Amino acid sequence: MSTTRNKNKRVFFFHYNKIASRKENKPKLTVHYKNTCYLVDHIICEAKTRTKHNKRQPHVVISGKSDHVYFTKCDGQDIANIM
Repeated sequence: MSTTRNKNKRVFFFHYNKIASRKENKPKLTVHYKNTCYLVDHIICEAKTRTKHNKRQPHVVISGKSDHVYFTKCDGQDIANIM
């Protein structure tokens, strides 16, 4: 039995960023996609995800595979749209 894979999908993961949150006095999240780290305020995720637990920080990471990750700004808020 063979399985087909979508070769366009790339791995992404995100987690809470404690240091950036302290600097900006508001919760910040870090999205990692295509070997780049993006700081955002909100994440809209429509892709399948899973939870990964690490022994070192960040202790909990949400990861998945996505066709596209878009970054937008709305009312001064940075938003990651993961499709």
